[in-house]
Amino acid sequence: MAARLLPPLRIVHFNDVYDLESRAAEPAGGAARFAHAVACLRADADAAGEACLTLFSGDALSPSLLSTVTKGAHMIPVLNELRVDGACLGNH
Repeated sequence: MAARLLPPLRIVHFNDVYDLESRAAEPAGGAARFAHAVACLRADADAAGEACLTLFSGDALSPSLLSTVTKGAHMIPVLNELRVDGACLGNH
């Protein structure tokens, strides 16, 4: 019986994401730009026949100024939109 090869795996990894707002200077675009970039990487992987794994290694809920008010709740919809496959809540 011949061995079955798995498709190549593309890994999208990020961490330390606190601010959602767009800016006039780089890094510009905020969460919308980042979500679009992740979606494009996923689409490229799909078009190439690759599996795509999105990993988040922590620090999304603080220490931004907004987090002190929302207690990190502002980041939950963003992380859900990014369709993270695996995450570590904090990395320290």
